[in-house]
Amino acid sequence: MGLPHDLMRAALKHGHLCCGVTTGYFTARYILRHMPLGPGQHYVYIGAPAWCQDDYLIDYLRITPGTHGYLTMSYPWARPWKSQGHTYRNLGGVVIRWDPKTQKGQAWVLSFDWHAQAFRQYLGQPKLKLDWRTMPWLHTACDRWMMTIKGQSEYFVSVLKSVPIQGQAQYDRLVHLGANPLAVLLGNDTAWVAPR
Repeated sequence: MGLPHDLMRAALKHGHLCCGVTTGYFTARYILRHMPLGPGQHYVYIGAPAWCQDDYLIDYLRITPGTHGYLTMSYPWARPWKSQGHTYRNLGGVVIRWDPKTQKGQAWVLSFDWHAQAFRQYLGQPKLKLDWRTMPWLHTACDRWMMTIKGQSEYFVSVLKSVPIQGQAQYDRLVHLGANPLAVLLGNDTAWVAPR
């Protein structure tokens, strides 16, 4: 399949190769291309929602829980975030570029569009129900399809919202224990109740 070494390494850490890990390949490249680090800056990634791609991101971007570079929020993978007047679909995580010395940064809420219809067209089955749990062959097929367009991270990844971070207190509202970065960045979703 012509899989890059870094993708194979992440699949080994994840325990298997699935198209969820492959999404991390595109997300990481999008982050590096559109949100490059300057001197003294570092990334924090919040899995909101978390999925298989996070294992790739942790490895490739070197953003580990131990270095405070990776956090997660318990949020349903396929649920859109609905704040007043807006519905944010295809949530793909939160990226923070932070400078601890200046206490300034930027936060981006990402979107990941799976392009399910384009994948069905690739399979030659435009009406196929994509049941990822009972049809595991879909993962391999999706990996193959994604590798045919592996240089096009912007096809899958985009920014839903970008917010400047002005100071430690604002940063802490995104990353401290019990934080709800989606509410801080996108506005409250009154229909969602965090699991207990």
